[in-house]
Amino acid sequence: MKRKKMLSSYVAAVISICGALSQVDAQTEQDAVTAVVQLSNGQSVTVLNLSDEVGLEPNETVNVTVQLSADDAGQTMTIEPLDGGVVVGGKSSAVVGDDGSLRFGFKAGGLSGRYQVVLRNNALEIGLHFWVLDLANPQNDPSVLTPRNP
Repeated sequence: MKRKKMLSSYVAAVISICGALSQVDAQTEQDAVTAVVQLSNGQSVTVLNLSDEVGLEPNETVNVTVQLSADDAGQTMTIEPLDGGVVVGGKSSAVVGDDGSLRFGFKAGGLSGRYQVVLRNNALEIGLHFWVLDLANPQNDPSVLTPRNP
């Protein structure tokens, strides 16, 4: 009985360690991901920290290029707006290019506030954060990335 209990404790420890390592691997990969958001006025913002929010105008359409690893080439990623907004062209997925880049268009909603987009496949989940600016009351906006505030 003691041996069986020790074995199940060992298995639980191994599962716990493996789960923690896989979370570290996923976090490390997401930390290496960058994005460039080309705004409708032709300017762009580079996102080095994916927890940063990019400031957009109401109903603005942007082109997003997410740079993944070249090892991800050929993989299909689903694109899911969580808080409104739409993927341009109605596509809910895109294929990672040979250079590791994933490109898609996104149109934000008309109300000020947060708009998030999640990119995912079986091995990876990436969140992108946008903030539609409150043009009438800019004091209501958090600090966001813009061409003037990179």
